[in-house]
Amino acid sequence: MIYRLLDLGSKSDEEFVKEFDKIPETATTLVLNRNELHTKSGELLAAGFKIIRSNITNVSLSFNNLYKMPAKELSAALPALQGNIGTLNIGKNNFGRSSGSDLALILESVVQDKLILSENDLYLLGDDLAEPLARMSKAIIAFDISGNLLFKMPGVQLAKALETMSSSVRNLNLSSNRFDDMYGLDFVLALGAISKGVSYVNLSQNNLHKMHIQALGEGLKALNKNITDLNLSDNYLDKIANSDLSKLKGSSPCVRTLYLNEKEVEAMTSLQRKALGDIFPNLEQVVLVDTSGNALINSENRTNQTIKLGFKTALAPLANLLGIHSSSALNSSNLITEQLATVKEERTLNSYS
Repeated sequence: MIYRLLDLGSKSDEEFVKEFDKIPETATTLVLNRNELHTKSGELLAAGFKIIRSNITNVSLSFNNLYKMPAKELSAALPALQGNIGTLNIGKNNFGRSSGSDLALILESVVQDKLILSENDLYLLGDDLAEPLARMSKAIIAFDISGNLLFKMPGVQLAKALETMSSSVRNLNLSSNRFDDMYGLDFVLALGAISKGVSYVNLSQNNLHKMHIQALGEGLKALNKNITDLNLSDNYLDKIANSDLSKLKGSSPCVRTLYLNEKEVEAMTSLQRKALGDIFPNLEQVVLVDTSGNALINSENRTNQTIKLGFKTALAPLANLLGIHSSSALNSSNLITEQLATVKEERTLNSYS
């Protein structure tokens, strides 16, 4: 259940804290979007956050212009988000207008294992983006920097930031960054620099079908050997000619699990599917997803399509689709599924804008 607190910006300090006591025990997601929280002190925010009940597992602080809040104040408040809160969404807060050192101070204070920092125009930080990514909390395992127009950064700048990113990050969401508008060499530099601790990368919704096929191939080859899980869904792969897909044969030998959009696979010819499969010679698992990023678990069509791709195995066990806290949490495919959950949570949280 999603619960939203409204008009917190207009409340007195006493009223502000009391609002948090109204959160029902049936709620699991708390939405605090559009509450002008940047006008409150860190001490007051912390006082409210400490009251949040243990039933809350996801918190969204989007659309609060938090970049206007002194970094020391915000970084003092965020650690109060404790309990069972595993996902923190601070997307759409214009952090690209912050300094690198201020954002670093904020990211250091996060105690959740999933952090959503999407749509913050982080490209504006340029060289300074490296500092917050390097200093971010070691608690963060899944890191979402989707929708930050990263294609506008020179490849050297983005590569430096991704290379220095905290070694704790296993799950990296780079979706919706318009990489099709990035120079090919810059794209290759960026992908090749991703921190070696990362095992799953989400490149969905980047219009990769528009990229020069050589740049796409070199980018896939540049992925480090620890990246075994790759999300290429919603990239219109069905629009890439079979002759071009064939040029990518063997580009990603380290990828073991691949996420694809079901409709794109359906639209492919058998030759396209075969050429796509040949890109990943050691693939063990394919998960088809719908346009919302939901894995299709019990779909006869899903079974048929993955078989047509000619991969070694087709279906991800249901247990692996339960997220990072399941009994098989150490399995890398869990991290992929956790990424799908992160994307779904983000879309849900931000839909209550």
